Amino acid sequence: MTLNELKDQINQTIENLKDHGIFPKENNLYDYKAELNFFGLSDPIDIFMRNFAKDILAYCNGNGGIIILGIREDKTKGTFDDIGLDKNNIDLLNKIDVKKTEVIIASVLKY
Repeated sequence: MTLNELKDQINQTIENLKDHGIFPKENNLYDYKAELNFFGLSDPIDIFMRNFAKDILAYCNGNGGIIILGIREDKTKGTFDDIGLDKNNIDLLNKIDVKKTEVIIASVLKY
């Protein structure tokens, strides 16, 4: 999947979620997370990496992927609940230095 195809898939997913309430099942393209786990840490990048490093590496070995936050999936019932993100999660995401995170991810992927 090219980057443009992934972007198109993301836009279609967002439209389906917002306008139609259609939730794709978790698979090698989609992963849901109800909220971030802070692991008792305070550094936003450390928290980000602990939550997403495995997903990022898995997506790098495949065709990319989409992580959707604020959705709780009940796998036994096959249902999804849009729970949103609380203030702590939103504040943390706003504090992440994307450039610094890119450098860290790139350095890990080189080995």
